[in-house]
Amino acid sequence: MHTITFAYRQRMSVAAFLALTLPLAPLCAASPDGTGTTSFSHAGQNSLTSEPDTGIGTYTSSVAAAKGVTEKVVVSVAARPDLTVTNVVSPSTGVEGGIITGEVTLKNLGTVAVGGFNARFYLSRNTSYDASDIDTGWGCDVPRLSAGGTFVCTGTVGIPAAPGQYYLGVYADPSRNVAESNENNNWGVASTPMTVNASGGRPDLIVTNVSSPSSGIEGGTVNGAVAMVKNQGSASAGAFNVRFYLSRDRLYNATDIDTGWGCDVTSLAPGGTFKCSSTVGLNVIPQQYYLGAYADPTNQVIEYNDHNNWKASANPIAVNPGTGSPDLTVIDMDSPSLNTTLAPGDMLSGGVVATIKNNGTVFANPFYITFYLRNIDAPISLANYVDTRWRCRVDSLAAGATFKCSGRMGIPPSAAPGTYYLGAFADSGHSVSESDEENNRLDSTPRMITIQ
Repeated sequence: MHTITFAYRQRMSVAAFLALTLPLAPLCAASPDGTGTTSFSHAGQNSLTSEPDTGIGTYTSSVAAAKGVTEKVVVSVAARPDLTVTNVVSPSTGVEGGIITGEVTLKNLGTVAVGGFNARFYLSRNTSYDASDIDTGWGCDVPRLSAGGTFVCTGTVGIPAAPGQYYLGVYADPSRNVAESNENNNWGVASTPMTVNASGGRPDLIVTNVSSPSSGIEGGTVNGAVAMVKNQGSASAGAFNVRFYLSRDRLYNATDIDTGWGCDVTSLAPGGTFKCSSTVGLNVIPQQYYLGAYADPTNQVIEYNDHNNWKASANPIAVNPGTGSPDLTVIDMDSPSLNTTLAPGDMLSGGVVATIKNNGTVFANPFYITFYLRNIDAPISLANYVDTRWRCRVDSLAAGATFKCSGRMGIPPSAAPGTYYLGAFADSGHSVSESDEENNRLDSTPRMITIQ
């Protein structure tokens, strides 16, 4: 669906301009070079309608104005991605509360690439998508899809449904994070239905509701985090944990931040509920987050369905900037090549790794971690550091958070013979204003590298 805004001017004695917005779904039956025409009709003072057609480009339309005057309007439509489901594969049978293997092929029909999005598996009584379809809680994250490209996602899918016949369906970008040229072709189902058979008793943990405070301070804590957990299975659940996370999009994925807060549940009977109320820490970068709760994140309980244990709050938490400064330190630095002899230009076997921590009270802006060599006989001074020209960029680091920088590194070809400490320097460019600027370096002492 395209939205186009343009100005329409009537040739009358008194000039009048009308800003009109109209949806075109899709726009203009055009040739591949982007040329073509489409018709618009004036239907009242403040509305225009279009004939349905397709294409991307620049088009000229005739608009009939008052008193028989006709104006030419040029409309430009920007290229957009267009996600669709081209194939879904499912087994012919499954077990209530069990797990199956599902597969989906996604394609970008658009003319531009699309960034990350999610595809979600559902169980549907028919081939159409509607509110009655059952979200399996399982999906896949697509990091990028080029124009015309395809992506195949295969994995385990839980069956949180009663016995009966269902189609396994997939919705590309169900949260509509991607602006597409066509938002109505994102659904697809398997060609044949799957029969779900009855099963023996198992627990099935779900989070039915999550509530959170509306705001908090970076680096602080907030009260009022509540998650309601239910065992909708037919058997008791043993001990498990409920964990709170901070999510940017309400969907559970690897980017969600574990707050370290939650509740321990000793057991939960069939049909039973548990209310988890907790304080939650906000050691994150100031911005908006959804509070999410995950029942049994470590999979201690064998369930009907392990993919429906997550739920996020309906409204976000606004995390506001705290007071104070960041304080970057290198808490660990290592390489398998320490205590070995190398030559200029040699690569360090096993690479190098450094762990950085923000000991401050607020987040740190982007900075670089630089690796260097320092002759063991030289004083600690920037002038005596040999830059290896190997570094990591850190986009941001929350108060109390850590970042691990690892990779391959070589001895600079210009390095003079001698014995050196290997070191790491957090914020070598001094781009972050810190409470302590003198604790950003760590040498490998007493371990060394000998350069011949």
